[in-house]
Amino acid sequence: MVKFPKTLKAAMTAERSQWAIGDALAKEAEEKFTGTYGLDACAAELFENGIDYSADYLGRLRGIAIAFPEGDRQVLPWSVHEEAGNPETLKAVVAAAKKTGDKVTKWFVREALKQMRAQAQEEARAAKAEADREIEEARKEHAKAKDDSERKAAKKKVEKAKAKRKAAKVPPKKEQPAPKVDDVPFMVARTRFNAAMGQIKRDLKAAGKQIAPFMDDFTAAFVNNAVEELLEIANAARELADEIRKHSSSKRGHLSVVG
Repeated sequence: MVKFPKTLKAAMTAERSQWAIGDALAKEAEEKFTGTYGLDACAAELFENGIDYSADYLGRLRGIAIAFPEGDRQVLPWSVHEEAGNPETLKAVVAAAKKTGDKVTKWFVREALKQMRAQAQEEARAAKAEADREIEEARKEHAKAKDDSERKAAKKKVEKAKAKRKAAKVPPKKEQPAPKVDDVPFMVARTRFNAAMGQIKRDLKAAGKQIAPFMDDFTAAFVNNAVEELLEIANAARELADEIRKHSSSKRGHLSVVG
């Protein structure tokens, strides 16, 4: 007996539309992996019919179909919707792209949201660290408790701190707040700047490895040219650093937490 007829039909069509499969999964499959109508069972049924989709992928298709009801889907690749996570975030990024002239790809969305998501991860780590300190302090109080009343109070503190630690996590994309449209261009620029700086450092390191075995064979002309090139790069970097330093008192704090 076929348990997922709509999903199977959508997956067997020539287009294999991710939206069609996701919509069918939202109607037929449960969010969990196990169980008669779980994602594992659906993946197994599809496999029996010649379609090899993992349960994890089916879960992603189902989740994005639910996060983006039909009226909230834009004429953009499914992967763009997945990267955005929710309709409001996608609308903000699309509006910003119209201002900057960028094409809305999943990579652009990732660049736009990288700093926000990194900041959310940092805040979650900080909250967990704070909770760990509270747990340790409460355990010390419990060890030093002189009576049952003090021990109970310390135990409650431990339980409260553990709950706080459990809650300290980065929310899924579908629940993350949308960025302000006017903030997105700077967020993209910062992500690209950091990527460019990282690439420059990697290139310099790679260049050093390339010539390291031949240090004793350098001619005077090569040395002079190499030093001139490196100093030119260093001077350009210093000029840019000085220009950036001039604006160190900027009030744009929304991107100041994560480097």
